Amino acid sequence: MSNVKPQVQFICLRDAISSDKVTNLDVVVRITVPEIKTNQQRPPLNLGLVIDRSGSMHGDKMEYARQAAIYAVQQLSKGDVETVQGDRLSVTIYDDEVEVIIPSQIVTDKSNIIKRIEKIQPDGMTALYDGWLEGATQVSQHLQPEYLNRVILLSDGLANIGETNPDVIGNSVHGLSQRGVSTTTMGIGDDFNEDLMQGMALSGDGNYYYIQNPDQLPSIFSAELQGIMATIGQKVSLGIKALSSVELVDVFNDFEKTEFGRYKLPNLIAGNHIDVVLRLKIPAMSKSVPLLKLRLAYDDNETQSRKVFHHQLELPVVNSTQLNNYPFNEEVKAKVAQLMASRAKEEAIKSLDSGDMEGSRQRLQMAKQEIMYSGISLEMMAPEMAEMDNLLQDLEEGNRQSMRKNAQYQNYQKRRNRP
Repeated sequence: MSNVKPQVQFICLRDAISSDKVTNLDVVVRITVPEIKTNQQRPPLNLGLVIDRSGSMHGDKMEYARQAAIYAVQQLSKGDVETVQGDRLSVTIYDDEVEVIIPSQIVTDKSNIIKRIEKIQPDGMTALYDGWLEGATQVSQHLQPEYLNRVILLSDGLANIGETNPDVIGNSVHGLSQRGVSTTTMGIGDDFNEDLMQGMALSGDGNYYYIQNPDQLPSIFSAELQGIMATIGQKVSLGIKALSSVELVDVFNDFEKTEFGRYKLPNLIAGNHIDVVLRLKIPAMSKSVPLLKLRLAYDDNETQSRKVFHHQLELPVVNSTQLNNYPFNEEVKAKVAQLMASRAKEEAIKSLDSGDMEGSRQRLQMAKQEIMYSGISLEMMAPEMAEMDNLLQDLEEGNRQSMRKNAQYQNYQKRRNRP
């Protein structure tokens, strides 16, 4: 994957600023990673599958979990034990006890691994943290710099045995990510703790999935594995510095920040892009000057080095009359509206958590109206409107857990620019 370099594009609400009045300017910073050529070799994987086999996983959940795990095995490349080269895999299962059914090993005999997975049966309670910790141990015992190291945790329930404190769990997951092992979480159904599962993924520099129906599992495993295999950069951060008396008013994605005040972005995946949506307040300018400086940094998976790139935004300066001739960018308007809707959903969740279901409903209705009267093409905003309608229907039917999980997951996807 050598020489795969992310490209940075500034997409502005208008492509100019005013010389005689303040300009409020929304900007989409689009970070695009080019596609990988088919003949380029991907880095090897060091994968730890951690599967909930508690009693609530009976029936379709367990069947599709087995299918998804088997699919993952089939996608891995066979290795060579003598040279210790190739993809590694471990499989850990847990209920109130933890069992490693496949210790971390170079993948050579796929049929034997699949046979072990096919024998997994549900029983017991949910020692989620202990299961994750054992899976993480399996991966971390075989850390090599050229490998992509990830734990994939699948669960349908609440952590109710062993460590259950989200802060303690999050700190452990973050600590492991600092050593180079990321964590992806997959929650099935409506009974798992979405705050914990999403928090683990964010702390662990991985991905979070809300799986409403078990039959989605194989396709989601497929998407996750393809993403891992195409990852070119991890521990991605974006520093944003306003210049020339410009004020950075908002970053609509609401990304978490690093200890240095930079924004923590998702992994860089070939063929994908990340949109960071900003609002700037720009004073009247007499001439064109740099308005914004970006510092994009990430750990390069191929060279095992920290890559840093700098970019600046500069726009032409025109008077107010001339500025009126510059059209508004509809895509930028839609991006801002979507992320503002995400904030409305967060407020609706808070109302729901406090027992105010009517307040939650009213906030969603208000957000719908804000979209309708925003002047943005309703065709562009149709998916967002449909999501709002589905959340309102969940509330109408009293499906509190479904509404909460859907709203939170929609926000997670929008902020990270996931389809």
